[in-house]
Amino acid sequence: MVKFHFNILTYPMLWDTRQAMVHIISDHTDEVEKERALMLDANIDPLTNLFNRRYATEKLDSWLQQNIQFCITLIDIDHLKYCNDSFGHEKGDTYLHNVSKFLSTYLEESILCRMGGDEFLLMTKNISAHYQEEQLEALRSRFMEEGIKGS
Repeated sequence: MVKFHFNILTYPMLWDTRQAMVHIISDHTDEVEKERALMLDANIDPLTNLFNRRYATEKLDSWLQQNIQFCITLIDIDHLKYCNDSFGHEKGDTYLHNVSKFLSTYLEESILCRMGGDEFLLMTKNISAHYQEEQLEALRSRFMEEGIKGS
């Protein structure tokens, strides 16, 4: 659903010796949509569709300025180099994509970012380190039981 964006400028004027108002309405929907698309391009990793390092840095800075309690977890997946070298970069990309989909099933309120290569950053605000550790252990156990779907 497209949201429309308008600017309205109002000017007083004299109309046949009486005070009147002129309203100029401009449709700025295209400009707003282009700006939104540029922001997405600047903040989204194209391979995984996760937020990128730039977004992670901005979000962490924002949380620090707001004095928000948060936990971060650095995740480095294994065997990407082996996958790329043995099966090709297309399979390595599929591996990264599938791992990122699995990691995205963590907590709904968490933010998962691809920092580069096979490194991810999981950021969760208003959570204790103990709870984060428990949830990550449950995710790891599920991963060990289920593996990565579609790989």
